[in-house]
Amino acid sequence: MDKDKRIEYAKAILTNPLYIEKMAELDEQFINKWKSTLVSDVEGREETWRLLKIKNMFQGIISMCAVDEKQEPKIPITDYDTG
Repeated sequence: MDKDKRIEYAKAILTNPLYIEKMAELDEQFINKWKSTLVSDVEGREETWRLLKIKNMFQGIISMCAVDEKQEPKIPITDYDTG
């Protein structure tokens, strides 16, 4: 894909009202789920936190495509390795 199209598509995603609405809903859902976990449910809290971080990472990748067409985004998989 050429760099101008990549920027155009990324900006279209980031300014799409449905995308904005659903990303905000995901934030709210993840944070509420994280807050409502039991103190003893360490794994549940960690998993919810990881999901929120992955969502934020995805948004960051799209944002990078909208402004920095010369550098291909890199995903730090090891930051989210559960294993």
